Amino acid sequence: YYLETEEIKLLREVEEEGGITKSGDVYDVSVGVVTGKNDFFILEQDEVEEKGLSEETIDIVTRSGHLEGAVFHRTDWEDNNDIQRASKLFKPRDAPLEDLSESARSYIKEGQEEEHHTGYKCRVRDRWYIVPSVWVPDAFMLRQVHSYPKLILNDAEATCTDTIHRVEFHDNWKEKRREVIAAFINSMTFAFAEVRGRSYGGGVLTFEPSEGEDLPLPLGKADELNLTEIDRLVREDRIEEALDINDQVLLEEGLGLSRRKIQTLRGIWKKLRDRRIERK
Repeated sequence: YYLETEEIKLLREVEEEGGITKSGDVYDVSVGVVTGKNDFFILEQDEVEEKGLSEETIDIVTRSGHLEGAVFHRTDWEDNNDIQRASKLFKPRDAPLEDLSESARSYIKEGQEEEHHTGYKCRVRDRWYIVPSVWVPDAFMLRQVHSYPKLILNDAEATCTDTIHRVEFHDNWKEKRREVIAAFINSMTFAFAEVRGRSYGGGVLTFEPSEGEDLPLPLGKADELNLTEIDRLVREDRIEEALDINDQVLLEEGLGLSRRKIQTLRGIWKKLRDRRIERK
């Protein structure tokens, strides 16, 4: 509805180009951890220490705003932890209550006194205090996007709540995941993200896992990108500079697109993004 005929033709043309890889052929996207009761299962560091739960918790990211760059470093998680952002997930052994540590039993009983176990997600579990499907992803993908989509390398060995998607690279791509993370930032992928994602109002673009697996990625020359530099530019909110660098390598040199076509792709992304944001 909002693109010109020539813009639509260009999108169809570039998607059929050789050298384009579908994101779902590179990685799988899954929802984050669904605790059923974040107030109980997600703790701040001082709570963990106070209740003696250091051995019963693992690291977690709870908000997309905590993922500032293209790489989530261990130091980023530690910075979140230092300012007492909730960053620990209660994860005791999957065992009967009587077989758990004293500190875990005490905390679970505290939760039962507050009736956290009566909520639907908790009460349908075999053991209400065991959160299912807890695993550490290779990367994170923003579920809700404001300005532009992000794929973030997980160098912190943390998991995430369902406000963020978890990304697992296929075995044959795991060694190239840094290249893929860097290459995700380009005008073509950004333009298609606006088309494939869903905007429900409020200026936010939302991705379901299947939509995150349906994006075209130009990976032909991704090995020439510098993820450290891209990460720095993203953190400094210099996304246009990152796009300029990647577009030249991936789209102009890699795919052979003219600068006019690249500028048109950038314009498509900006047009749809700005319309979406201004709707609120």
